[in-house]
Amino acid sequence: MFRSRDQVELMQVAFPGVQVDALAAAVRTTGGVGRVGLDERGRAAFFTVGDTHGRYSAEDARARWRFVRVGREGYGFDLAVAELADHLGVPAGSVVFRRFEDEVDTRLADGWHAVLVLPAGDREYRPVGKDAAGSRTEVREVRGWHLVTWVPAPGVVPAEEDVIAHLVSTTATGRSATGVLVLLDAGHTTVLDVAKGEVVGGRHWPADLWPTVHADALEDVEPARALVADVLADLVPQHADEDFTSWGDDPVRRRSAFRGHPVDLPEVVAALGLPPETLDVLEGTSDLPVTTHEATTVGRAATEAMLDATDASRFPVVETVSNVAGVVIAAVVLLLGRDAVPTWAWWGAVVIGVLSVLALATQLLALRRRRRRARP
Repeated sequence: MFRSRDQVELMQVAFPGVQVDALAAAVRTTGGVGRVGLDERGRAAFFTVGDTHGRYSAEDARARWRFVRVGREGYGFDLAVAELADHLGVPAGSVVFRRFEDEVDTRLADGWHAVLVLPAGDREYRPVGKDAAGSRTEVREVRGWHLVTWVPAPGVVPAEEDVIAHLVSTTATGRSATGVLVLLDAGHTTVLDVAKGEVVGGRHWPADLWPTVHADALEDVEPARALVADVLADLVPQHADEDFTSWGDDPVRRRSAFRGHPVDLPEVVAALGLPPETLDVLEGTSDLPVTTHEATTVGRAATEAMLDATDASRFPVVETVSNVAGVVIAAVVLLLGRDAVPTWAWWGAVVIGVLSVLALATQLLALRRRRRRARP
């Protein structure tokens, strides 16, 4: 992908084989600003603001991307990848880039747990779709609540969005179409506000908050400090002023529960008024009775075969009669001749006749093809 102009955006840069402390020291020495920590693959990484410096491709990002650098006179985007790599004593070619908006591997690590908590009700919990094959939904009921988990097929490592999609979709129908989804993974904890099959809000706590690293000169540069505060704010746990408004009786308590780091899940569950058994399900220690809903899925080949067999058994009578009538009308007009009808009517009949013949031929070919494909 190419861009034709400068663009300031969030980016993450990993340095394989480098220690986090060494990377933080290099960032301070070079005047960089950002967060430093371990990425999802255990590599020391630098999360910061950068400038693409005009037209670029992913291949030449090492040469073109520049990070924000702070000095006592101000700040600019001129910290090069090669300069950081040189301070670390590693080749610039080993650096791994990722823009914040780029897609990443979202497959969940071993030990993940997710539960959807919602008022008990009559709704469809059975996973449906070609991607749901072999999976199941488990429902536990306690004091008017349903605790819902999705279990992927054996051997399948699901992506985070797959787990969320399968659970959230269960709120699309039913009288009580709201819920709270809690997902735990090695790298983060997520709590989502769900309504009518959609995520309407949420809060996220990373396992590692990645401390901010910068040169001492940052404290003397107000514009730079404000910039960094704005663009890196997403890594800090947010409050719950606008989300989860239908959960919990005390908004102050709810807001307080969402502001801490690391996350205190018992406090969050209590603040939202959810049953404490939610924590047992997340820990895999629940002894509540389980109702299992196996997946229902129809493969693409089977679906096409059924459609073909159905189509082959019926003939489009109305459409065929209409096309035959068009051919007859055109034939009559042609037999009468151009002198017997207005010119516009003659040409109109010719066009109708041609189109009707083509339509009939297409119908016959399609019917033959469907019948051949429907044969065992």
